[in-house]
Order: sequence, then C-alpha cells, then structure tokens
Amino acid sequence: MSTQKSHDCSNIASYLLTAENNLEKSLASFLLVCKVGQLSLATIHNYSYMVGRFIAFCSRNGVTKPPQITQLIVCLFIQELQETNSAYI
Repeated sequence: MSTQKSHDCSNIASYLLTAENNLEKSLASFLLVCKVGQLSLATIHNYSYMVGRFIAFCSRNGVTKPPQITQLIVCLFIQELQETNSAYI
C-alpha cells in the first residue's frame, strides 16, 4: 500500500511542477504533496535542499518558470555540481 501512496505522490507532484508558473511555488506545492503522502522528514528535507539548489541555479541563469527548464539547463546544473565536488551527485 505504501508503494501506491508513493506512486500517487509522484504523479501529483509531477503535475504540480509542470502546472505552476513559478519555480518557488512549484517547490512549495511539491513539498506539500510529499508531506501529505507521508514521505519521511529526511526525504522531504533532502528534496527541499536539492530542488532548492536547482531553483537557485535556474534563477541565476534567468529561468523562472517550469516550461523554461530544458535539458541544457539540467546538464549545466549537473556540471556545476560536478565542478564543486558536491557529495549529492
């Protein structure tokens, strides 16, 4: 049954992340869905931290809305993580 909750949470979160027109609001909506889906506090904290870092990267690069996120933006973010020797890759 917990697998079903997790799966439903992913579907709802995916919808919210693409439906919102603001990255910060999308993150807040996503975290709310995770809490309602009863994900662990550690998981929610990790999601908040990593997605928050991605949103900060996007903002620094002029990306403010989910539809503006491209494969190139994601690759540049991963490259930045690799260059800073992040333990979260």
